[in-house]
Amino acid sequence: MTTRILLIQLQPHLVPTMDEAKARAALQAFADQPLVIAHRVTEGEENGAYINFEYKTNDLPALWHECQERIYQNSLLAFQLQRATMTIAQGDDGWEDCFVLHHFDPATEVDEID
Repeated sequence: MTTRILLIQLQPHLVPTMDEAKARAALQAFADQPLVIAHRVTEGEENGAYINFEYKTNDLPALWHECQERIYQNSLLAFQLQRATMTIAQGDDGWEDCFVLHHFDPATEVDEID
C-alpha cells in the first residue's frame, strides 16, 4: 500500500464561537489511532491564522472514513469543524494531484475516494 498524508487545515477565525482549544485537542487526538503511522502539526498565517494537522497513513480511504465519523459528525464541535476546516489528501503524485475531501465553503466541489 502507498503511504499518503491526510491534511486537515483548521482556520479558527471562520467560526469565532468555536472553542479553539477543544478543536485542537480533537484534531490532535485523531492521530492516536492505528491507521495513523505518523503525524505533525504546523501553524501559519495567510488571510488569518491556520493550523495544519497532517496524518500519515497506509490506508487513506479507511482513515478518511474514520475522519468523517470522528471529526465531522454528531456534536456541536463537529458542526463547527465542518465550517472551520478543509481536508485534503495526497493523490498518486503526492500534492500535485491532491483530493479535496471536505471544504468549509459548501460551494467548493469535493472529491470522493474509495
